[in-house]
Amino acid sequence: MRIRIAHMAGELAAPAGVRLTAWRDRFQLTGPTGKRELATDLASIWRAVDRLGRAMPDPLDDAFFDGLEAQAKE
Repeated sequence: MRIRIAHMAGELAAPAGVRLTAWRDRFQLTGPTGKRELATDLASIWRAVDRLGRAMPDPLDDAFFDGLEAQAKE
């Protein structure tokens, strides 16, 4: 389950330049500069993405979903 969460949340964090992986009983987030943080749940994942990443896209924006669909087709 943790790996599935990491994969789905990682897809949403990717536009901000943040990589997310399951690590032991936590999630490891790596920002575009290489800085890392650990998170324990979805709320702490999103706070870490805000701190580590570039400007996070608006998840309600149609362009955001279009970009995710384009990535899925690749």
